[in-house]
Amino acid sequence: LVFYTDRARYEVLVTKYVRRGSHPLKPEIQFWTEDVHTVRSIAIDERIDLVEFYENGIQRGGTRNLLFRSVSLDPEEPSVLYANWI
Repeated sequence: LVFYTDRARYEVLVTKYVRRGSHPLKPEIQFWTEDVHTVRSIAIDERIDLVEFYENGIQRGGTRNLLFRSVSLDPEEPSVLYANWI
């Protein structure tokens, strides 16, 4: 996943991600990663302008205007993002 915030661009290697929700503008994204320190840094920036999804180096889509619902400190548990269209 590639995260864009007002402050920086972050690349996070994830072991798995799941996009949930049937409405295209209101997804919830769960993702698992060993890189919990970078995820914590992203969460400090608060709002995520864009997340791009890549599989094997090929972009598979993106989602805008996200906030963290939860930030995992354990690589076995997911961090969760949700759409914040305010």
